[in-house]
Amino acid sequence: MKKRYILLPVLLLAVVFCWTGLRTPDGKTRESREELLEELPKGTQWTIEDETTIEDYIISGAYSTDGHTALVVFAPTSSGGWKQQTRVIREDTDILIQQAVINGKYYDIAWISGVSTVTGEMRYDTGGAEEVLEFDTAQSNMIFHQTDFKSYTLSVRYLDKDGTIYE
Repeated sequence: MKKRYILLPVLLLAVVFCWTGLRTPDGKTRESREELLEELPKGTQWTIEDETTIEDYIISGAYSTDGHTALVVFAPTSSGGWKQQTRVIREDTDILIQQAVINGKYYDIAWISGVSTVTGEMRYDTGGAEEVLEFDTAQSNMIFHQTDFKSYTLSVRYLDKDGTIYE
């Protein structure tokens, strides 16, 4: 009889532990990454609008129901899932710009939410010399460039099909 009383709590604890482990978002799906975004210090009820990959990392652009946007870099984990590596959060209308180290390489990443654009530009000023990189954004507003510049100023702008500029 005593064995039964001991066995029952142990089984209940095992079930709770397994259920909790299975419910923890692992970032393997878009929905799971949206759950991970709920851990951000600002914003609630996140929806991923745009995603791309750089090497084996996932870059997500998302918006929240309370007027925030986020650009988040998800790094792979040893268990085959994904975890947040870096992030930037702003108000809805802002262009998000973030620098991330991915597999030891520096990348500048930019994204704008809620606007249908056709071109994105990254403008690098290295102290006298300016380089302008153009990107086709008809399919995705997510743009990125691997950089090896030591010191530079970066500005980003997007253009829609009517020529309206977003800076």
